[in-house]
Amino acid sequence: MFTLPPLFTAWWEAATGASDASLGWVTTCAVLASGLLTYVAGIVRQQLGTRWMYIAATVLMLISLAVVLVNPRSLPTAYVWALLSGASSAFAYSPSLAAVQEWFPRRLGLVTGLVSASFALPAAAAAPAVGAMLRHWGFTVTIVALIVTISVTQVVAIILSTPHWLEKERAAGLTASRTEIAALSVTTTQAVRTPAFWQVWAIWFAGGGAAVAMMTLVATYSAHLNDVGVPVSAVAAITAFVSGNGLVRVFDAIVLDRIGPTVIGGIASLTLALGYALLGFVTSVWVLISVAFLAGATLGTIFTISPMLLTPLFGIKHFGPIFGLAFTAYGVFGAFAGPMLSSYLAQWLGYGPVFIYLAVLMVWAFISVLAVGRSQRRIATLSLSGK
Repeated sequence: MFTLPPLFTAWWEAATGASDASLGWVTTCAVLASGLLTYVAGIVRQQLGTRWMYIAATVLMLISLAVVLVNPRSLPTAYVWALLSGASSAFAYSPSLAAVQEWFPRRLGLVTGLVSASFALPAAAAAPAVGAMLRHWGFTVTIVALIVTISVTQVVAIILSTPHWLEKERAAGLTASRTEIAALSVTTTQAVRTPAFWQVWAIWFAGGGAAVAMMTLVATYSAHLNDVGVPVSAVAAITAFVSGNGLVRVFDAIVLDRIGPTVIGGIASLTLALGYALLGFVTSVWVLISVAFLAGATLGTIFTISPMLLTPLFGIKHFGPIFGLAFTAYGVFGAFAGPMLSSYLAQWLGYGPVFIYLAVLMVWAFISVLAVGRSQRRIATLSLSGK
């Protein structure tokens, strides 16, 4: 989800000569499918369990790669691949978050951070490896190697994953013991009627959309810099993005239970806003790589803190559907406001105004993080007073 779209975008740009706007649809399609199906995955997982979600995710990912083998130099094929790849991630990520939160409700920061890190940290190692495979082996052999690797790792994950009956038994035991978070049971309908839900929604829309836009821009802006005589390696910029995205999740997992999600989210959002603003005025390889790292780190932070923002507000029982609806802000609306619109703006106005636009989105995300923190404090006060 984080390694292949920017690397494949760079390859498809060279193979097809497509415009920045057309290439922006690759990342948009991946994020869009993920956003549309995360809510569905949350509901289905409640009925079938996490293991069946992993099976669905594996099948979708393998089909997506097989589709690319049929016509690797076709941009429409790239869009189909991106849609299937995004759908695959939806059926793996949200069910995993729900499962660990049900089992470890008193260590939410640690377990959500570890799951979030496992979702992105391997991308840091995979980006240069896949980039080297594309250069030395070619596109087709690289895809075949990925199919074999994914098949092996996913079969192991499916075999080791928890049976649904044990998931239900554990969740029921936690609810019966009346642990503070497990006892909360706000329905999806009730959640969407609260300002706090829409504050989290705004973080995903503005922050997630602006941060994930860098997945496309690291490829297209690197090509632009090379065209104007500023040498830069697209793989280096992509590696910076995926490294930030993965490494920050490990850090967040360690400190989240102590510092809290709003502090981490506020720092990440404001820092990336400043980075984008700088990139809007300074043409530099090192600024690009630094901001790419910050964008990845901010995206990883939003993925990591979001469960910690939602669960204390609404509980664990309906976490999957509630998280899925909040995720649509990123996967549907953010996909258009981030990678797609920024690609079109880059083609029409140039890259400077694009980075200023993304900085404004990050300021919006920063304000939304502060608002969620205020909502959490208000609800905690009401709980202590027994209201």
